[in-house]
Parts: sequence; structure tokens; C-alpha cells
Amino acid sequence: MSASESERGERAGAFIHAMLLTVDPGRAETLVQSLEGTARDTLSRIRGFRTISVLLSDDRSRIVVLSEWAELHDWARAEWHEKIQDLIVDLHSSSLHVDSHSYALRFRLEASA
Repeated sequence: MSASESERGERAGAFIHAMLLTVDPGRAETLVQSLEGTARDTLSRIRGFRTISVLLSDDRSRIVVLSEWAELHDWARAEWHEKIQDLIVDLHSSSLHVDSHSYALRFRLEASA
């Protein structure tokens, strides 16, 4: 099997969940810290979790949360975790607008060492 076939096989089924939050810039840092705390304390122990990235816009009015999971089912199961549910409720209630989308990972290029 070639390296490219192996890489495609490892990514097959990878699931990305994206949350786009419009927030009061004065609350942005608190929300980012809450996301980081829950990610470090909880996500790393959930089956199928791969990565999370939290992006903050220059004007601090938008937060993007990208989480990668082995499969859709792993992400769906994680949503039932009490701490994850609490975080999601907090994000929704603290944001001016929340948009949420799901994606299948199709391609990733990483710099070689």
C-alpha cells in the first residue's frame, strides 16, 4: 500500500464539527478559557476524539471551534457527556449567534519535518 493510500485510509470516516460563535468581544476570553478547560479536562478522555482548535478573530467578536473525531458516532456520543452538554449550553447562552456545521475530512496537508 502506498503512503498516500495509507493516509487516505487513516482519514476515512474522520468527522469534523465546526461551531461559529458571534460573541460580545468583552466575553470572548472567558469563553475561550472555558473551552480550553473543558477540552483539557474532558475531551482528551473521550473515545474517538482527535483534536480541537479554537480560533479567535482579531476583533474578538467571533470564535470558531473545530473538533475532529474518528467518526460521527464518537462526536454524537460525546454530546451526551455532562460536562460537554454544560459547555454547549453555556456557549449558546453566552453568544449572540451560533452556527454549527458538520464536515467529512477530505484532505489535509501538513508540513514535513
